[in-house]
Amino acid sequence: MTDTHDLLEEWLVDGAVGEPPREAAVHASTCESCARRLGAFDSLAAVNVGAAGSPPPAILAGRFSAVVARTRLATTVTGTILAGILVVYGASQLVGFVGGPPGPPPTDAAGLFSVAQDGAPTDTLGPQPADQPTPADEPPGTPITPSIPLPSIAPNEAPPASPNAPFVSRSVVGYYTAGIRWSASASGGPAFKWELWRRAGSGSWIKLGELAGSVQSFTNGGLSPGSTYGYRLRAVNVSGASGFSNVLTITTLVLPTAAPTPTESPTPTPAPVDCNDGVDNDGDALVDYPEDPGCSSGTDPSESPYNGQCNDGVDNDGDGFVDYPDDPRCSSG
Repeated sequence: MTDTHDLLEEWLVDGAVGEPPREAAVHASTCESCARRLGAFDSLAAVNVGAAGSPPPAILAGRFSAVVARTRLATTVTGTILAGILVVYGASQLVGFVGGPPGPPPTDAAGLFSVAQDGAPTDTLGPQPADQPTPADEPPGTPITPSIPLPSIAPNEAPPASPNAPFVSRSVVGYYTAGIRWSASASGGPAFKWELWRRAGSGSWIKLGELAGSVQSFTNGGLSPGSTYGYRLRAVNVSGASGFSNVLTITTLVLPTAAPTPTESPTPTPAPVDCNDGVDNDGDALVDYPEDPGCSSGTDPSESPYNGQCNDGVDNDGDGFVDYPDDPRCSSG
């Protein structure tokens, strides 16, 4: 059984002459490494070969032109497919799905991962401030099944080679979600399915579930903000499983700290003065404002009618003595 990836490789090695096999062309629209190969052919065809030391054969130049045309056609087809997917996905998010009430959400064997029927994470962290992001604000998690059965091989059909380990890279990280991407190895047998594993911090690895071999991305929902997780996976076909991929470590975003509610400072109570302290400060048997005529108001600092006159250089009471300490009516300056 020949893999569609290998069919495209053979077509490129042969010089990309003629139309590629149909299944190989469809495969090229979803394979990143194939897209890079086609892009490399496009860039090579754009080189000014006349400026090089020796011109290539005419047949090679013709092949370059053919590759350019096919690459542009593949790019146009791929762009149309992706645009259609985005339109359908956007419409489904806008109008929602029509159906009966959802059943209970699926969970993994360890109870660490759960996804609602509409793809939204089901676990919550309790009441949160309105200005903080919630699980509903983030992309939904990718549904995952515990196990995918392998196909049977016909008696007269040779089994494929065992797959090699894939490579994992980060995609998007949120407060409650982690998105990862991976690419299959260019060598070894094809991957019929992927086994996805996760660990929290430096804990034990737990198998989240399995995904079809055509899938090359996954969004894990229901995570805790500000927490670290590790991800790895391996490819599986009827001939066996590959080794594990590289370990990708992701730390989810930390929730923003809610701004403290401003509190009003209490109005300071003014210190008592002679005209409101309940004391007969000047000894005239009259206490405070308005009973004591020496108080012009409740904030007057002194009950004495001579307030402010014991240091002004004037004989205000006409007794021949000026200011404190000469004037006996002045208790201080």
